[in-house]
Amino acid sequence: MKQELEIITPERAEMLLRNQANPRKLSKWHVDEFKRHIQHGSFETTHQGIALNNEGQMVDGQHRCAAIVECKKPVLMWVAYGIIPEAISVLDRGVRRTFSDLLGTHKYISQPATLAAIIAFGNSRPREVEVKQMVDVFGERFAWLLETRSGSKKGITAGCRLGAALAITPETKEDVLFQFDAYAGCNFNEMWPSVQALVKKTMTNGYSRVLDRNSVLLSSFKAFNPKNKNLSLLRIMDVSEELKPIKEMIRAMIK
Repeated sequence: MKQELEIITPERAEMLLRNQANPRKLSKWHVDEFKRHIQHGSFETTHQGIALNNEGQMVDGQHRCAAIVECKKPVLMWVAYGIIPEAISVLDRGVRRTFSDLLGTHKYISQPATLAAIIAFGNSRPREVEVKQMVDVFGERFAWLLETRSGSKKGITAGCRLGAALAITPETKEDVLFQFDAYAGCNFNEMWPSVQALVKKTMTNGYSRVLDRNSVLLSSFKAFNPKNKNLSLLRIMDVSEELKPIKEMIRAMIK
């Protein structure tokens, strides 16, 4: 096997797509992911690129090639020649890296940051740069939540962490952190009525219920806001409508 660093033009990519060995069905999401990086100039040349067998047929790289064709832009990448059948059988069996891996952050920071990016940019599959923006904006708040006595406890969802982080201001920080700790530790007697209502809504025997993450986010934002601490019921009438001010709040924070 040998590798060469080459510029793959749309024309070359199209030829490779027409000459594949056992082509798989294209994943639109994977193609769109590569397209976003190519269009934004953030496509990185790594050890992963295109692989050809001894007959010159492409055995890996079809999503990259499809993205190049659709973007109509050339891309620099490594091309491996002479891939043997034994090597082909183990392609794409690696574990996909999470945003926590890519950004070098704790998962309880990257997960709510990902949810914030989804809401702010309206993209269900946010790019790394978008999640990083949210880590830059909210990272300190997520870290504060993580540092509470029960902040690293499993079962506290990304929606709950983001809702609590949004409720933090210089004036409310101590109260919110205390209430988040009480919520995470299930210390019912230390909770405001609003946080008690959040427990009833989101937890069963200390474990998170399977609920829509946006509903959890909205309920958590209301529950941890000191202005609402006497609420004994957290009503969400229209998730999409109530999410709009949250989106505006997040986008205002990144300007």
